[in-house]
Amino acid sequence: MVKFDCVTSSTTGVCATRFLVVNYFDRRVKRAFSLLELCLSLSVLGLLAGVLSWQTSDLFQGHRLQEGIKTLVIEVKQMQSLALSHRTDFELAFNYDTKEKSWYYTCITDEPISYLPNKQKIALAGVRSISIQGKKKAPLYFSVHSSGRITPLESICFQGKKKSYWVDFSSSPQIKLFDEKPKKTS
Repeated sequence: MVKFDCVTSSTTGVCATRFLVVNYFDRRVKRAFSLLELCLSLSVLGLLAGVLSWQTSDLFQGHRLQEGIKTLVIEVKQMQSLALSHRTDFELAFNYDTKEKSWYYTCITDEPISYLPNKQKIALAGVRSISIQGKKKAPLYFSVHSSGRITPLESICFQGKKKSYWVDFSSSPQIKLFDEKPKKTS
């Protein structure tokens, strides 16, 4: 089918005729998606969401483990400074709670220090096992003496699902956190 159109020039005012060829057979009818296409796309999106949520939960669990160990190191450093300033000894105890199936630690002292969580269970989120020199032990006890020194002079390995962290008390009074096994320096 041929369609005529008039185009007028603004300067001359003359109408120039042009024709357009329109093919009505080329037009396609737009259809909605079929039920099969919708089901397939939703199942693919569901699989992607499942895989991504699984990987992000592992990421968050590793982050919780790291933050829990960093908090532990900060609290042990605080115990060292309190032991020096109050001239008292502290005990740091690691234990496994069989009911909750999680590791926790407690800070114990004889002195009435109000800003220390004395005898309160502090959970170590994401920790699956604790070992010293490759031997899994529970309970573990460390003493923070009034001089700031920590005994025994060992490195503790906190093992999570995919990652492990080591807290090195062997260079006491300085405490170090490692994400790989520390090398022994003689």
